[in-house]
Order: sequence, then C-alpha cells, then structure tokens
Amino acid sequence: MEQILIEAQTKITKTLEVFKTELSGVRTGRANTGLIEGVKVDAYGSTVNLRDLGSINAPDPKTLTVQPWDPSLLDTIAKAIGNAGLGFSATADSGVVRVSIPALTEERRREFLKLVNDRSENAKVSVRQIRREIIEALDRMEKSKDLSEDDNKRTQDRLQKVIDEANSQITTLADAKSKEIMTI
Repeated sequence: MEQILIEAQTKITKTLEVFKTELSGVRTGRANTGLIEGVKVDAYGSTVNLRDLGSINAPDPKTLTVQPWDPSLLDTIAKAIGNAGLGFSATADSGVVRVSIPALTEERRREFLKLVNDRSENAKVSVRQIRREIIEALDRMEKSKDLSEDDNKRTQDRLQKVIDEANSQITTLADAKSKEIMTI
C-alpha cells in the first residue's frame, strides 16, 4: 500500500513540474527567461532548444539577452526568435542577441489568462487520471484478496488527501500566474 502511495506521489510531482514549466512559458508583463528558453534553433545540422546554445538573461523588465556560446550563431538565434511566433523582435548586436518584450494589451492579457486556466485544468485532469489508476489498482488488489476492504478504504482516503493537496497547489500556482499576468 505504501508503495502505491509513493508511486502516486511521484506521478503527481512530475505532473506539477510539467505544469510549472508550462506556466513559466506563459508571458506576463515583464521579461522572463522562460519565454524564449524553448525556442527551437536550427544549429549544427539539427534543431536545438535555445537554452542549450547560450545563456539567457533578463537585465530589465522589458528586455531579454541571449549570449550564445558560439558567436557564429548570433544571426541564426535572432532569426529563430523572430520566427517563433512570440511577437518579440530580436537583434544581434556585439556578441549578444537583444530581445525586446512589448507591453501586453488588455486583450492579450485575457488570452493568457485563458491559457493559464486551460493548462491548470489539464494538470488537474492528469491528477484525476492518476487517482483513477491507483484506485483501480487498489480494487484489483482487493478482488484478488491481496488487500482487505478496510485497507483499501484507508489507502483511498490517504490518496485523496494527496490529490487534494496537488489540486490546491495547482490552483495556487495558477492564481499567482493570473495575478502576475494582470499586473501592469
């Protein structure tokens, strides 16, 4: 039973990490390195994530800089950021790519709020799926007499507490990101 709860906790932790990563890529009113880390760049004959080609910094709230480890990639990186469909303009300049982050309009902020809500709901669905899988496993164990009915009930109660905590964390993260998006 403990092993099943540990397995559930591990899966839920992974779900929360994916959700946090998704949220870091949602744009807010200020520069955040997570906005461009996942931009795909054609370099060295393959497609590589931008974070693997150089250091990304946010020197001020409206600018990101990328300092590639290979200076010959400056123009390629600037072009990839411009073509990523993020609405950012990038310029290569003295060994650094500068990315200017335009201010968000009210309409765009609302779109990002919807995106945060969608991703939040997807994370909660994943957590519910984990709960369903674990409960089915517990029920199979009870049918095969490997687990008593009382143990099954106690384990499901403990599982529900873990699920409730995960959903609470998802809601807290989504609310914080929503507040950040709406801050001008």
